Amino acid sequence: MFNLSRKQSSSGFTLLEVLLVIALIAILAGIIIVAINPAKQLASARNTERMSDIRQIDSAINQYYIDNFEFPATLPSSLTEICNTGSGSSVLVDVNDNNCLDNSLINLSALVPDYIVAIPVDPQGGSILAFLNKIIPTAYAADTDGTGYSIMKNANNRITTQADNAELNQTIAIGPDATGGGNLTVCDATVVGAEETTDGNYTIQTFTGDGTFTVNAGSCIVEVLVVAGGGAGGAYSAGGGGAGGLKYNTVYSIDSGSYDVVVGNGGIGVGRNSVTEPDNGGSSSFDTLITVGGGHGSTGGDSIVYGSTVGGSGGGGGSTYSGLEIGSAGTSGQGKAGGNGAEGGVYGSGGGGGAGTVGGSATSSERGNGGNGLEISITGTPVYYAGGGGGGSYAESPGGNGGLGGGGNGGDGVSNLGDNGVDGLGGGGGGSGSSDSGTNGGSGIVIIKYLKTP
Repeated sequence: MFNLSRKQSSSGFTLLEVLLVIALIAILAGIIIVAINPAKQLASARNTERMSDIRQIDSAINQYYIDNFEFPATLPSSLTEICNTGSGSSVLVDVNDNNCLDNSLINLSALVPDYIVAIPVDPQGGSILAFLNKIIPTAYAADTDGTGYSIMKNANNRITTQADNAELNQTIAIGPDATGGGNLTVCDATVVGAEETTDGNYTIQTFTGDGTFTVNAGSCIVEVLVVAGGGAGGAYSAGGGGAGGLKYNTVYSIDSGSYDVVVGNGGIGVGRNSVTEPDNGGSSSFDTLITVGGGHGSTGGDSIVYGSTVGGSGGGGGSTYSGLEIGSAGTSGQGKAGGNGAEGGVYGSGGGGGAGTVGGSATSSERGNGGNGLEISITGTPVYYAGGGGGGSYAESPGGNGGLGGGGNGGDGVSNLGDNGVDGLGGGGGGSGSSDSGTNGGSGIVIIKYLKTP
């Protein structure tokens, strides 16, 4: 008799086997996606390169402005393509006799090589001939004068750079006037200690005292202005105070986390023959952006005198009466030097330096004016920040004028004691005339701008 029964056994997949199969499927799917859509991957990589290129151009332009207190004269008022000047030649001419001028392109060779190694060119370059011209310039018959990147400066002195050949329907740009929008991003931020206002699509956080700016998630691209406190104006035929140091970044990247905001106070003036030296302004800071307070102006006296000091902008020198005529230096990239006092017996003093120009030196008939600050439109309205204080006059003639951006006027030898610097602008205090009292510098400011939350 046959036994028709049999032992049956079965076993299922283990959890490890299931996970391995899922992982293998995911890997294969990723390979297939890349294989069937390589064009998108390559276009995305080119867009990344384009963003890097326009950041380099924007950074170079802003550093040029910081060092020269003006933009290159060639910048247009509407988006115009930048000329391919390579590593710095004034005009790139190919065998078709095309050049920057003939094609109405913008020549930014002034940036090369001090601010950028070479003007970048769009990664596609237009054609293989354009690529070959990068290797052997002017050797091939191709119209390669353009870079594929455009630039402009608007009425508020704001710069926009844009990648004209961006792919995947993306807008790759930095600045407020780009086609499709600018570069600033929406910030999920918690802010303490600032006054919040808006300008169109932008949120503006203005700190006139210390506070915090916390990015809750992700990263942000913001626009930042940091101005330190202005230096005190001196007493008794004294030099004007230097403006607080100024740093301005149209593009500044910050990651998630909490950032302290510090706003410097204005320097406190002292009286004639004080045993305490006048104050420099206090430093301001946001993240890695740190600005130095303005230097104080020279102070005269019968037995105790104090010379001007170095600061974000330098303090102005005093008159011959104090024996300390020399103005002091500013900090590179933040402000200018103070002016010198007069060398005769007229007791005229030098103006404090400003963020934009040096303080004026006194002559036998004039007192030094304070140096002007810089005009910046981060709030949507052009405002001058960081002006130097005017020099004081021991004679009856008026003291020097304060610089644009909150610099205090200098005092005369009769009734005008000199004016304090303006708070919130980082202005230097005006030097006093015959007064025994010095003047105060103005406090600084920190402003952060980004896109509003939808």
